Amino acid sequence: MKKISIMIVVVAAVVAFNLSSKPVMAAKSTCTTIQSGELLNSVGEVITTGYDEWGYNYQAKMFNGTFCGAYRDAPWCQALPYEDISLMMKWNDAWLSNQSCDGDELLDRHYGYSSYIGSGAWLTNHASGTYLSSTDYYWDITGNWMLDFNGGTDNREFRNLVQDSEGNVTGEFWWLNGADWEYGGTLVGTITGDTLQLHYDRFPILYTGDFTGTIGNNEITGGTFTDSNSNNLTWTATGTSTQVFATCTVTDFVKIVAAPADAFLDDTVIGYYGEGMWYTDDTKTTEIGPALWGEFIVIQEISSDPCDEYGVIEYMSPLKKGLGNWASETE
Repeated sequence: MKKISIMIVVVAAVVAFNLSSKPVMAAKSTCTTIQSGELLNSVGEVITTGYDEWGYNYQAKMFNGTFCGAYRDAPWCQALPYEDISLMMKWNDAWLSNQSCDGDELLDRHYGYSSYIGSGAWLTNHASGTYLSSTDYYWDITGNWMLDFNGGTDNREFRNLVQDSEGNVTGEFWWLNGADWEYGGTLVGTITGDTLQLHYDRFPILYTGDFTGTIGNNEITGGTFTDSNSNNLTWTATGTSTQVFATCTVTDFVKIVAAPADAFLDDTVIGYYGEGMWYTDDTKTTEIGPALWGEFIVIQEISSDPCDEYGVIEYMSPLKKGLGNWASETE
């Protein structure tokens, strides 16, 4: 099972984490703001207020754009599973500030702390995207189908088949009478998975029958036909069939906080992300949440995938799920 939620959490969170990387420096008496036009982003561009072309709003401490936009459309991001993913991120001042108070031209992160631990930093990610299912599909057999019926060749035909979004099919049945084609009656039925079932009513003579067959690529095989005269006949057909795969929507919402100063990391516990588990203390009585990059904790994750092909994560910290008061308190 592909774990798109893990990819979104781990990689998208890196985006905000790496916006500005610098050591803690001595504070100066005043702070430099974005409005000054003197602050730079991680690639050396002047930061302005409002959203930039990629979706970052450093002043508001948020991102609203695409997953690839967060990486400035890097070449590796132009294919699945990265493409077509929308991403929203929000963070607090401790995660990435909207000013510089330590005397350089970069936005502060965990200002006043040597690392993120104990800083009270937090980040939320909300990602969503679509993909084509590899298993959830339906067949569209709209059009005309030529039948080899009861040992004959090209001697019956389904004409003008029309199919709706629910798999209901209507059409006409024609049969070859010598050299001429004659209208036989109406067809009404359904498609369920690979199976076609059509009920035939001949007009005007009182006669009915039922067609059942297995739909494949431009063919229907294994066909059986039973009628009101107690006949049991076989048939196959050729025509145009289209296998339409469902569009699936996946979503993932996650809350990430910096580990409290007095928390304990047990890196022998695998956890959701393979980096261990954080607890309130070394007694490991109270779990906080799975570790991410050592210094961070996922306290809540809610993901969904109705097609159930990527796998989902549902987690909530047994301690609490709120974003506040994580600097040093673990209770």
